[in-house]
Amino acid sequence: NNITSKASSIEGSKVSVLDPDSGKVSIQNSQGTFTGTLKIQPPKKAGQYSVVPVDDIENGLLWEPSLVDGNHAVSINQGHSYYTKVYAPNLNNSTLIVGMDSLLWALAEAELSTYNNETKEQYEEMRIQVSRILKKLVADLPDPDISSEDNQNE
Repeated sequence: NNITSKASSIEGSKVSVLDPDSGKVSIQNSQGTFTGTLKIQPPKKAGQYSVVPVDDIENGLLWEPSLVDGNHAVSINQGHSYYTKVYAPNLNNSTLIVGMDSLLWALAEAELSTYNNETKEQYEEMRIQVSRILKKLVADLPDPDISSEDNQNE
């Protein structure tokens, strides 16, 4: 809700879907108008338009910009070790989750706001590198207690 309530005053780009099946979009920002590809998805839960947990993201990325029901969004990879060891164990800490969601959404939004043909590969490479580094940084953290997580979801 925090992101959704402020998104229209923050978004620095306009994204139009050209082909929903392939994810082909037109991105218009201060750099011009460019064609790219984004994951386009419906909301997984009512009102979930900005931050969407997904089962996996190509190349093991932690996050990627996406569109949810026409809204600028960020997909978060539930299979990434940062998600399983840091994010998911803190789902009951709303301040921390709002902070992490805001950070990831802001990274995705900044990417769309400055996207152009020269930077698109650099952004993907940055997401790959950050995701790899985070995986190494959390490698020694304990695995979450699955039984307590199951109880939280009931």
